[in-house]
Amino acid sequence: MSPIVSILIFVEKVRKKLPIEEEFGLIVFLMNLTVNALALRLIFSGLAMSHQNFIMTNSRLSHSFNHFIYGNNLHHFKTFHSTFSHFLSTPIIIRHSHTFSFQYFTETQSLNTNSDYEFISNIFYKCNSDSKGGGIYIYCDPAPEQLTSSITLKSNCFTECQSSQGGAFYIVCSESFCQENTFRNCQGGYFSIFNLDTQSQVAFEQNHIINTKNTDKARQHSAAISSQKLAIAKNLNVSSNSLDLAHDVFFISIPSTGLRTEIQYINFLNCISNSIFYVKSLSSSTVERTNFIRNTGLKYLLDIGSFQLKLIDCSFIEDQSPVLS
Repeated sequence: MSPIVSILIFVEKVRKKLPIEEEFGLIVFLMNLTVNALALRLIFSGLAMSHQNFIMTNSRLSHSFNHFIYGNNLHHFKTFHSTFSHFLSTPIIIRHSHTFSFQYFTETQSLNTNSDYEFISNIFYKCNSDSKGGGIYIYCDPAPEQLTSSITLKSNCFTECQSSQGGAFYIVCSESFCQENTFRNCQGGYFSIFNLDTQSQVAFEQNHIINTKNTDKARQHSAAISSQKLAIAKNLNVSSNSLDLAHDVFFISIPSTGLRTEIQYINFLNCISNSIFYVKSLSSSTVERTNFIRNTGLKYLLDIGSFQLKLIDCSFIEDQSPVLS
């Protein structure tokens, strides 16, 4: 048993069995905690806390593979006369996240602080902006290489949202998880549907992009995903989008050499655009089990900007243009 576990069990007994549980190598503490004169070496587990108070005084901690404190939205956090040494991970991590859930928005949510955001089960209806992001605009303040923010979009519906750049949203962040969302008839001068730019990774899964119509000289990629490390696009329905002069309906870019994309189970149905799907990468990319049905690429269906693109178990049914650029 590690020293930190022993200390916490002792604290639990003293304070009449405070509830704790171990998860992902951290001890999840569910109540306020004050630590005084604690000395630990060779620490194998840390503390995870959320929406609580933590005070530490006159303590010395050293030699750990893990964080000692992982806090989320702590009400108060104070350390006095304490030292941390020989940690292979950052000793203290405190994140501040903001959650928007089950709300009905008709105006753009413009957020530009370096925090974590969650949008869950919201409706964005006819949100309009003269700038970036019709429904959501998030641009974090630090330089791109210093971004730490995580953005989660799950089970939201964007309908008839408009802006000059990114009809549904324009988001720049460290990492993003976008799942089970619907984008219906969103428009923008640049990035008609959305622009999602991450410095670390992006997971774009089980989303629907439908009924978008923009023949007004739209520019740039309509639904654009860019990542410096890893992009995952799975289980998508991209159908009945008519974008004529836009570059392409769906765009994925991984600029760093040696990193990869994971593209699987996408249905492109009845879409019209300059090209339907554009994959850009300096390394090899693979598109698996993807269907192209009755699409019209004004030049071609697939625009290849990758070092190598592999198509595995893909089908092309009644498409009205050449397959490859």
